[in-house]
Amino acid sequence: MTEVLTCKNLTRNFGHFSLKDITFSVEKGYLTGIMGSNGSGKTALLKILSGLDHGFTGTVEIQGISIRENPSKIKNLVGYVSEDLQPFWEKTALENGSILGPYFENYEEAYYRKWLDRMGVDTSLPVHQLSKGNKMKFFCCFALSHHPSILMLDEPSAGFDPVFRKEFLTILQEFLEEDMAVLMASHVTEDLDKVTDYILHLEEGCLVQQESIEQLRAGNHRKKLADSFPGTIHISDLLR
Repeated sequence: MTEVLTCKNLTRNFGHFSLKDITFSVEKGYLTGIMGSNGSGKTALLKILSGLDHGFTGTVEIQGISIRENPSKIKNLVGYVSEDLQPFWEKTALENGSILGPYFENYEEAYYRKWLDRMGVDTSLPVHQLSKGNKMKFFCCFALSHHPSILMLDEPSAGFDPVFRKEFLTILQEFLEEDMAVLMASHVTEDLDKVTDYILHLEEGCLVQQESIEQLRAGNHRKKLADSFPGTIHISDLLR
């Protein structure tokens, strides 16, 4: 097993909230899920790990490269997906690719177009006119366009319809088979239940649990993550 990301003693104080002494690693070819209630620190952690927030103490490295010391190298290794991203809203997905793609060393327009087509993103509309789910698909496609070593996803499927949600989990499995590392934050337990290899459980900025999915199920004698994390949301709740 090869560690793609290592995080040691990460601490970040936001004044009203803190991430406290977080240590874990993410391995090549595996999906690590981050679970926790709203406000537990999932998004704050992913922003740091993706290189968007350097106001932390501790060590974070991707493929042995410090995210603090080599931010330009890190951006080429990470594909980050979040609804908080700010593209050129008045431009189409293809126009965004033409403008933003050259900032990444391994950006490949043909590969980007392939994913836009597969995910069914309308490339004739400006991004601000896309539905919430299609905006997230666009973010995913662009994140993949420069062939990252690790894909970091912050609640990626929240706006997806049930049909594409299932397809997206299949897509994630394909990435893992190609030895990409995936780190995904979600409060929808059924998403993680199907594809996750390891679980990180955050609460109030602390990493309170870190186990493989097999260890979690065996230790709790349960079959579903929803049973182990009762504060999270089951997919059926979203379809009512």
